[in-house]
Amino acid sequence: MITAKPVETREFDHGRFELFRIAGREVGRATYAPGWRWTTHVAPIAGTALCEVEHVGYVVRGAAAVRMPDDTEIVLRAGDFFAIPPGHDSWVIGDEEYVSLHLLGAHAYAREQRDPRADAVRAGYAGVARAYRERLLDELAGKPLDRAFLDAFAERCRGTRVVEVGCGPGQVARYLADRGCDVEGLDLSPAMIDEARASHPGIAFRVGDMFALPYDAASLGGIVAFYAIVHLSTDELAALFREIHRVLAAGGLAAIAFHVGNETVHVGELFGRATSLDFMFHEPDAVCAVLVDAGFAIEARLDRAPYRGAEHPSRRCYLLARA
Repeated sequence: MITAKPVETREFDHGRFELFRIAGREVGRATYAPGWRWTTHVAPIAGTALCEVEHVGYVVRGAAAVRMPDDTEIVLRAGDFFAIPPGHDSWVIGDEEYVSLHLLGAHAYAREQRDPRADAVRAGYAGVARAYRERLLDELAGKPLDRAFLDAFAERCRGTRVVEVGCGPGQVARYLADRGCDVEGLDLSPAMIDEARASHPGIAFRVGDMFALPYDAASLGGIVAFYAIVHLSTDELAALFREIHRVLAAGGLAAIAFHVGNETVHVGELFGRATSLDFMFHEPDAVCAVLVDAGFAIEARLDRAPYRGAEHPSRRCYLLARA
């Protein structure tokens, strides 16, 4: 017989969420007092307007309502099993304490955002997301080496679940989906996710922090970070790569692309729209070293010159790393 105590307790007003590790699995227990509501008591911690964690679980005691963006609403009561997709609000019903067990999504729930530049990135893309989509949605058509790299990744990951982090308007996720990958996209910017959902209604996209991925350990076959590290310094990559390694199954692949160099480029305008964003370049050997320290083995590296007239004139590096 195995008994367990919480390895972590996340407390917030009107409730708490306890994380257990049992037989290599992460299980959560939510306890909410009457009056608890996700948008009031957890949203400030998560940093998103709605809960972007997918839940599968069981109600032990009490009752709660769940509402989706289309106003679909369900009530969960003691004895109910539930499966709730990302993008929802919930609240306790009545005067009884609510308790539920979470078999999926426990790791990411009620975690403080970890991206060290989260606020700046969200603000920087809020006003440029539409122009970004209009300019870059079909950019891969003119980048044959990028396509070849993604083709190799898709061939290796087909039949597994793949996530693109820092997905922007979803052009890379769409490319992978067209090649048979079961893929979804995640981005810190709600404005970018709105554009991705509008452009690719057949693909799941969610707002989320890649430093606190809303996926269980060893649950993914592949992670794509196509220029997703451009707003991070090399010194800030270790925590991110450890988190990516956590969610990849043994042998899973991480595909990472970035600008080569050691400079930081500040932009106050992007595609004709005012913004304020810092783009950080990285030395490939330094990125490889951080990946290895996080538990990865480097399988392939592609370096290329910029495509003239199609992108910023910087050298690029593409890495394929195996968990």
